[in-house]
Amino acid sequence: MADNIISSSGYSTDTSATYYMDPATARRQAAGLPAGGRRNSSSALNPSTVTFGGAQGAGKDWRVKISCPALGYPGIMSPLGNTNGVVFPYTPQVSVVYQANYTPQKFTHSNYPAYAYENSEVQAINVTADFTAQNMEEAKYVLACIYFFRSATKMFFGESSNAGNPPPLVFLDGYGQNYFPHVPCILTQFSHTMPPEVDYISSGTDRIPAASQITISLQPIYSKKSISSFSLESFAAGKLTGKGFI
Repeated sequence: MADNIISSSGYSTDTSATYYMDPATARRQAAGLPAGGRRNSSSALNPSTVTFGGAQGAGKDWRVKISCPALGYPGIMSPLGNTNGVVFPYTPQVSVVYQANYTPQKFTHSNYPAYAYENSEVQAINVTADFTAQNMEEAKYVLACIYFFRSATKMFFGESSNAGNPPPLVFLDGYGQNYFPHVPCILTQFSHTMPPEVDYISSGTDRIPAASQITISLQPIYSKKSISSFSLESFAAGKLTGKGFI
């Protein structure tokens, strides 16, 4: 049996006859790419079968996802119904800051102040993610993501059925069941950068950049009822993930 190994440099070390006679085909087959530049029918970026490389099955999906059941994914957001929210196609950059606040107590004629504990907080979770669109289906998915984040920053107003209510909660999942365990958040900021140096793909009604970047800021938020059941011992043991605590 011929060896087919990818070296540390990223190049195939396949010693089979195919590699020496047709190295391009050998590399394409090793990468799982179709011939002639044809689109793979099971492409990870097809919204109807979107996987984005994540492991499937209950408790095994580590993809970063933001969902909002209150929005229901209607109309232009319908592509998100297939993924039950926004699933990031590439691993995003995520920044989380945990902070304990102390108030200094300064004493006269003392070299060192004392510190009185005030409170603890999880500051805003900042997410920067790349999105790409190579065809109409993918352009529709990106447009749906944009409308999702636009909507999640707006309150129920005017003729809304729940007029007067604040913007809806969103839920953050990712990296497994313990890192972001369906964390309740409010979306405080959303930006979408439309670069000038890329092609723009038709979504049927709009033009979406072939490559663009989305940046969002999420603030974890918990109800008084859920906070009242908090236990540091249980949290430290990883037993409060079902309540979304991080």
